[in-house]
Amino acid sequence: MAFCDNLKRFRQEAGLKQSEIAEKLDVAQPTYQRWESGLREPSFADIENIAKALNVNVAELFQDGVLDPDPTEVELAGMIAQAMSELPVGLTFEDYPRAVSSSLHEQLKRFRASRGFRRTEA
Repeated sequence: MAFCDNLKRFRQEAGLKQSEIAEKLDVAQPTYQRWESGLREPSFADIENIAKALNVNVAELFQDGVLDPDPTEVELAGMIAQAMSELPVGLTFEDYPRAVSSSLHEQLKRFRASRGFRRTEA
């Protein structure tokens, strides 16, 4: 996925029109439209401002492909091991699945936040 495609996707995810993001960036709407259509390239300072305005990091603007918000098998195995080590003593068999899933859910939220991933609705 090209820079201009990512620019459009992140703008739309932020719920902004081209005119609104252009105003935030203090550039003319036609200038922003040219960036998004790939006809022009913004300066590095503009790229930093775009990333800040869209609440993404600069690398995400140039990321090729769709970001995968899910951990690898090795990362997931580590999360499971941690979840099991955090189980309270004396947990009943009936409460075990809920306790593990609750711990895993919290770890996945932290994992996604630390990677800067965002889930996009298809």
